[in-house]
Amino acid sequence: MKRLFLDASVLIAFHFNDAERRQQKAIDFIFSEIEKQRWEGYISLITFYQLLYFIDKKINNPKTAAQRAF
Repeated sequence: MKRLFLDASVLIAFHFNDAERRQQKAIDFIFSEIEKQRWEGYISLITFYQLLYFIDKKINNPKTAAQRAF
């Protein structure tokens, strides 16, 4: 099983679907492989907090932001 370390920019692009088309296609493929449990994705704690920050900034509701993060 492949193990991937995902940085904040990849997670943000996946969550907000705002990367360039070619990059978004690759990001979507990575996450589809993770969802199929063929690959394992890892993030650092600071990346997790960065993602929550950007989600919360866009949503302005901590409960909704936390639900979207998971």
